[in-house]
Amino acid sequence: MSECAAVGTPWTDERLVFPNADGTLRSAINVRRSFRAHLSKAGFTEPHRWTPREIRTSFVSLLSDQGIPIAVIARVVCHSGTNVTEKVYRK
Repeated sequence: MSECAAVGTPWTDERLVFPNADGTLRSAINVRRSFRAHLSKAGFTEPHRWTPREIRTSFVSLLSDQGIPIAVIARVVCHSGTNVTEKVYRK
């Protein structure tokens, strides 16, 4: 049973990555708060120093360091082409 069904709230499918329990838009502050709570549970000693963007950048850097082709990395991170991936992540 979904969390929404448990509280009797209808689910709104907005296809969001980090929705509230009812499927609606979550504020950026609440995304960061949840993100840092997960970092704390994962053992990060200073979760307040991390942002979702830094994790994404680290992920792309690790893929690049392992020799993953730029076209594959661009597709994985949902870039429309390789230009952004090249300019932003492979400085």
